[in-house]
Amino acid sequence: MDPDSDGGPTPAEQKSKKRKLPDTRKGNAVDYKIFTKTNYTRQFPENHSVDCVVYVESQENEKIGNKNPITLTKLFTENVKGIAGVHRVNAYKVGIMFRKPAPANNFLTMTHFLGKHKLKAFVPAHLTEITRHKIRT
Repeated sequence: MDPDSDGGPTPAEQKSKKRKLPDTRKGNAVDYKIFTKTNYTRQFPENHSVDCVVYVESQENEKIGNKNPITLTKLFTENVKGIAGVHRVNAYKVGIMFRKPAPANNFLTMTHFLGKHKLKAFVPAHLTEITRHKIRT
């Protein structure tokens, strides 16, 4: 008998078989097609009262989020008016915050500046569109 034992019989170890789950993944086939509108850019409504954030990413898959934040802030604030702040979203994306919707919408149409620096600017859907309704009780 083991000295650490409490005196009861020791249960025999049971080998459990792992269940194999069926592969529910589909191949590379796509079951749906994403709906897109041609020449449509999402913009903030004029009566938007919260800070407006525009995401900017490189057209060449460059990691602009890893660049020096002071350099990025200087680049955007010298060329674009109405910027309240610049923050890193991830390695490939930077968020530019505007206090009012008019300068944010104007920045989206600055094709010369964006093309010169090879950037793509867009408004994320969750900031302008209603995606969920919560019922409070």
